[in-house]
Amino acid sequence: MGGLGSGRRFSHRGYVDTNLAIDIRTWKRKGILLSGSIFTWRWLVNDEEQAQIRVLVEDGHVVLSYRTRINFGEWHTVELTVTLTYSRCNYGGERIWFSCPVCNRRAAKLFCYGKYFICRLCTGQLYESQSGWGIHRLYRKGRRFSLKLGADRYRVGNVISKPKGMHLNTYNRMKHESDDNFMKIVREQDLIMGKVWTL
Repeated sequence: MGGLGSGRRFSHRGYVDTNLAIDIRTWKRKGILLSGSIFTWRWLVNDEEQAQIRVLVEDGHVVLSYRTRINFGEWHTVELTVTLTYSRCNYGGERIWFSCPVCNRRAAKLFCYGKYFICRLCTGQLYESQSGWGIHRLYRKGRRFSLKLGADRYRVGNVISKPKGMHLNTYNRMKHESDDNFMKIVREQDLIMGKVWTL
């Protein structure tokens, strides 16, 4: 227990969202990227540990140490060195990135794919939201509008009043877009049910 792949199954299919991931921004915010430091990063589900890795921070790179197995096969011990790169921010300071071990592209997140942590593009997988069926995308879009306009989380369309602090022009624009989206949902549902719309 505790190794990568012990609590969930990895395969070449599925969405990148289902893979374990490390995020350099989270580590930076927590202040644990100090040269010479060692820490253990854990993934928890319902307060139960699913996996963990040991991270050694050195100048210009981190060393990830972990045990992993693919599709309940044999366990493998992996020590993966990941280079860190930096970019300058517009208003001073710098931003830290992982350098993907496969393509050297800078990335804020690396995903466990097979035995290694690599960038999303190298996994060849999509985010779940990128492959949703048409009406599901419209529902997600409608929910986002509803939240911004102060409606209940699961309510789509029919927002009555302008949220406090929102400019009237912004409200009118978003309300118009929300109403258009709602009509698209209705049309999609009617098409699914076999009705035909004529404009």
